Amino acid sequence: MKPSLIVCGESSADRYLSLIVKSIWKTEQLSFIALGGAYLDSIGVELIGNFRSISVIGVLEIVPKLSAIIALYNKLKKIIRSGKVGAVILADFPDFNLRIAKIAKKAGIPVFYYISPQIWAWRKSRKYKIGRLVDELVVVLPFEKALYKNITDNQFRVDYFGHPLIDIIKTKNNSDKSKPVLGIFPGSRDNEIERHLTLFMNSAGIIKKRIGNLKIMIAKAPEIDIKRYGIYKDLLYKPEEIFKNATAALLKSGTITLETAIAGIPGVICYKLSNVSYIAGKLLIKGIGSMGLPNIIMGRNIYPEFIQHLDPQTIANSLMTYFNNSKRETSINDIKKIRNMLGEEGVIDRTAARLYEFIKSSSNDFMKSEV
Repeated sequence: MKPSLIVCGESSADRYLSLIVKSIWKTEQLSFIALGGAYLDSIGVELIGNFRSISVIGVLEIVPKLSAIIALYNKLKKIIRSGKVGAVILADFPDFNLRIAKIAKKAGIPVFYYISPQIWAWRKSRKYKIGRLVDELVVVLPFEKALYKNITDNQFRVDYFGHPLIDIIKTKNNSDKSKPVLGIFPGSRDNEIERHLTLFMNSAGIIKKRIGNLKIMIAKAPEIDIKRYGIYKDLLYKPEEIFKNATAALLKSGTITLETAIAGIPGVICYKLSNVSYIAGKLLIKGIGSMGLPNIIMGRNIYPEFIQHLDPQTIANSLMTYFNNSKRETSINDIKKIRNMLGEEGVIDRTAARLYEFIKSSSNDFMKSEV
């Protein structure tokens, strides 16, 4: 059987796919090659490229990486057109991956897409393009499957098995009110850390002046060179350690906000882009009033949000409410509801079973066409 090609463009998708592949391997040692990162690499999947060279968010931010993006795109196109892969598995990263889907479709190679593009936030018409180019889509948010109901048919299938973070975030928050801890999550990309870390630490410093025994814990992204954290590198911890101990969290908008919510930790969500990217985003994103995933799922801001215009003092003031026990408990009661909305445990195994069936079916269809 030919190997399946995985294409993912950021750390969260890399993590999920590594666990899904490991689950598949409990049934059969299928072969995979990937544009991936540290997680897929660590389990023994052959990497044909690392997404760190092309992972970026924003308009201006893409320019320095454009040559690397084109080179990897051409490399993947050559692999797909060579006929050496039996299926293409795409994860998130839509602007790049939908182009890859188009190449695979023309080559007659089945396409499995994991994690829907955020059509509920912007460019809603992409769902029709996805329906044309993708054979099967697995969504991870409870409201997403319904968005595709008018375009599903025998040629395009959509499934929802729950969110994989339900299986991943097992740590229970055991914060001690006598030992206040602020968890800081500045991002998983180089440019995110550059934009957020110093600002976040300025807010932490303001809180430290008010709470003398405050402990600060900074989450280290697995793909990032420790030098990126500069003078703060001695404060680095694994996210799991922060989930266990944090009283509150200061979060860069993204998947980490959902992880923190599942771990039961209140906090504040922030995000900063270049001014050009921010203006472009404001023009494109319609119909949602929040940026953080927990807030979108709940339909209201249970995590305060500060976007683009970030003032350390204002952020610190917002975070201080979570070091007041009564207000913290009220927030935690809201946050606990999110976990119950994201499916039952076993999400990764259910997703893996469906992907395994997809790959085997694709292989059988190919062999029939060859007869």
